[in-house]
Amino acid sequence: MKKTLITLLVCGLFTLTNCTAKPTDNRLHAGNKAIAGDSTKVPELTEIVEPEYCDTVLVQDLNNDGKYDTAFVITPPTLAYMDEKGTIHYEFGCAAGDCYNKITFSCEVPELVFENSVWGTVENAGDLNGDGMNELIFCPGWFTSSMAHLYVYTLRNGKWEQVASVNHRRDYGETTLQSHLVKSGNRYYLKGIRFDGEDTPYREEVRF
Repeated sequence: MKKTLITLLVCGLFTLTNCTAKPTDNRLHAGNKAIAGDSTKVPELTEIVEPEYCDTVLVQDLNNDGKYDTAFVITPPTLAYMDEKGTIHYEFGCAAGDCYNKITFSCEVPELVFENSVWGTVENAGDLNGDGMNELIFCPGWFTSSMAHLYVYTLRNGKWEQVASVNHRRDYGETTLQSHLVKSGNRYYLKGIRFDGEDTPYREEVRF
């Protein structure tokens, strides 16, 4: 799970690119909640709002202008509880109601917004259709479970459009997202698994 101190350090380095986070001292305390447990001692959980998180990701030369580009993956403030030892326990939800990832870029490229995701991961997928603009591959994150999806996006008429998606099990950085793309002949495919109890592999063609 992402730690607040890492959030503040990373986002503080990119304030000029609108990658900001609320300082820890500004957490919103909404009171205490008691949880059931040992009848001799009921631990107190303090409800807090974890500040906006901004992950910076190098995405190589996204628009082929000869300069390396950076993606900023922003997660809005999330709901959480802190126990008596200071350990954070996450809830299912974001402070404003909707959870999403907004991805902005250091280059002149439109932002990408993905609903129902927190702490998602993005990578440069390469120029899969030969139009001079690289595609993106994105894996949304969530509070629990390793079950997820992979999505490939292409930039068309000034907007990001989904051109492939598969089921995926998050491995938290053990493999790159790009490694799930394979080429056969002159076509690209996105590898995934079926949630059938056996994680049966399959693939979907990236269609432009």
